[in-house]
Amino acid sequence: MLSFPRFWLGLLNARPEVIELALPYLRLTLASTLLFAVSITLECGFRAARDTRTPLAVAIVVTALKTLGNWILIFGPLRLGLAGAGIATMLAQVVAVSLLVAANRWRGIGIAVPFTPRRIARARGNLREVMRLATPAMLERLVLNLALMDYFALLGSYGQAAVAAYTVGVRITSFSWFPGTGFAAAAATLVGHALGAQAPDEATRAGWRAARFAVGVSIVLGLFVAFARVSLARVFTDDAGVIEALGPFMLTLALAQPLMGIHFTLGGALRGAGDTLTPLLAAAIGNWAFRVPIAYAFERRGLGIVWMWLALVFDHLARAGWISIAFVRGRWRTRAIERGSSFSGAA
Repeated sequence: MLSFPRFWLGLLNARPEVIELALPYLRLTLASTLLFAVSITLECGFRAARDTRTPLAVAIVVTALKTLGNWILIFGPLRLGLAGAGIATMLAQVVAVSLLVAANRWRGIGIAVPFTPRRIARARGNLREVMRLATPAMLERLVLNLALMDYFALLGSYGQAAVAAYTVGVRITSFSWFPGTGFAAAAATLVGHALGAQAPDEATRAGWRAARFAVGVSIVLGLFVAFARVSLARVFTDDAGVIEALGPFMLTLALAQPLMGIHFTLGGALRGAGDTLTPLLAAAIGNWAFRVPIAYAFERRGLGIVWMWLALVFDHLARAGWISIAFVRGRWRTRAIERGSSFSGAA
């Protein structure tokens, strides 16, 4: 009987030997997704209370433990390979949830942990609002992941080196867009609190200020990635085919950094105002009206892998444009004030 993980790996055009190698890791990481969801929810609770230091401290500890666990379980005496990486990921999520729960009790943030019957009964009144905010956010992740799977399937036709280049390249360049996610969290918190104080102009200024910081930082980091792309690629792999594909890919992502800074940050600002629908629409348009169709057209015409990388730029350009227009129009301000929302959580 074909397993669910095996089925999805098959859709990515992976070779049979690659599927067998990846299955243990995929099964373990899928098993840890519930813990990941809990940790993300708790982190957002801390950020909503203007505490970004606690999630940072937990992330530092968990990252160190995960790195050590990977080294021991992958390269240590047991040599478990990718299965070891999956075990390290699961253990890291256990530690993350445990630390966040302990921090919540120590700091007294007020997040509903543990889930006692009394707390659940008190939360029923907010269920409708929670679902209004959460449903588009969940659909956004679904839209992005389905598009990514389609994109991976198209990359698979260019060979395993192209898929490996994408995977490694995203990991390398992710350091250059992490600041954008940080500014997005800050924008969500500041915008939400400003609207709660009935100060829509301050909310608008907070969103644009965060976006300017994000774009400025992303330009600097994007330039660094662009000029050091070959050296950075050689740190992570010695495969000549992967390195050859990595150079153009990292250059393309470097060009897209300012666009990512814009839609990350303004998307966070909109979520802070309780608008999770606009980021969903932006993700759907960017991925399904641009990235996937353009990549499919390039692949069908037999164009080189560089053209597949360029499809990413159109995706981020569309998302940045859609979210910027929505932020300028300002309907999120009036809707938030009409709802009387004091704060809507950050994604």
